[in-house]
Amino acid sequence: MTGETTINSIFAIGDIHGCSTALQALLRAIDPKPDDTIVVLGDVIDWGPDSKACIQQLIDLSSRCRLILVRGNHEEMLFAALESRSERRYWFKFGGEETIRSYPYVGGERVVDREHVRFLKANARDYYETDEFIFVHASYDPIKPMAEQSNRKLQWEPIQPDKMLAHCSGKIVIAGHTPQTSGEPLDLDFLKVIDTDCCRGGWLTALEVGKGTFVQTNQGAKCDSASSLSAETFRVLRTPISKLLTSNRSRPQSQYSSGN
Repeated sequence: MTGETTINSIFAIGDIHGCSTALQALLRAIDPKPDDTIVVLGDVIDWGPDSKACIQQLIDLSSRCRLILVRGNHEEMLFAALESRSERRYWFKFGGEETIRSYPYVGGERVVDREHVRFLKANARDYYETDEFIFVHASYDPIKPMAEQSNRKLQWEPIQPDKMLAHCSGKIVIAGHTPQTSGEPLDLDFLKVIDTDCCRGGWLTALEVGKGTFVQTNQGAKCDSASSLSAETFRVLRTPISKLLTSNRSRPQSQYSSGN
């Protein structure tokens, strides 16, 4: 997963967590074109009311544009739960029960659709990297190349803002996982955290990385017409990404390298 050149628009979407109404409104708002790339930062499922619809929306989206899915810890819990009853009980403590309830009964019990599991397993990756950006679910080790990052860092470890350093590549990292309960993304210049806690009444955030534009919707959105995206359910924030790219390119790399 080496760097890829950014040509068309790239949108990163933070933790969806079963919030299908917010996801539908967000996709309508950003309106991706066939040559655009959407990077979903993981945790598509759990906690929210309709994980089934969220996965289906991503399957449908994959035929409209280029879709990149980064694996979150909640996808990992789902995969483990399919193999073990004890892991299933563990998963149920962290939103898995809500996911199961979004599926119909099959043979007397609710089960996650096989095609949905297959889609998640086939597409979820550890991280995604372009020439200027790195996309992860959770966190990263600043002194290690992305290919050497641990599963714990990438899928499980929360961001501690006062302890974070820029990645040794000099690229801007875009992450989810650590909820920003204020509803606004965490912006450390070299790191953007865009999990804005949609499943607990916050916002679902998309970042258009080339322009530094954050687009947000929430579960209160009504998706029958564009005019229904009101100030209470839709908003746009901005950050000067172009300036950050310039400053990141000029940052000395050696101070973060493992050789020092």
